[in-house]
Amino acid sequence: MTRVVTFDGNGRSQRRFEILYAAILLGAPKGARGLDTIRREARVLDALDAISTPDDDAPPAPVPARHLTADAELRLAQPEFDLLTRYLDAVEWAPAAARDVVDAADWLSAATRGD
Repeated sequence: MTRVVTFDGNGRSQRRFEILYAAILLGAPKGARGLDTIRREARVLDALDAISTPDDDAPPAPVPARHLTADAELRLAQPEFDLLTRYLDAVEWAPAAARDVVDAADWLSAATRGD
């Protein structure tokens, strides 16, 4: 099964993308992870990179700046979707990001099921 979320350009799309990108980069558990998990992480990163472009003018950061492409659609197989959701929950978000994180989590949880 595939899960699909659409970044509809409503003004929150870029921030939702940034939250998801940060989650996959910062939410991994500490210590050893199995190769299956690492493959899932790579597939999520590939999917996020496919719908965005790097911001070459941004300073180096733990989470590289990227620009979401217009009307992007993120399609993830269920195992990758579950991994992204777990990582989103695992990041130690600063309280200042709370509203954005809750918005992104609620939006992600409403992903449609596709084939």
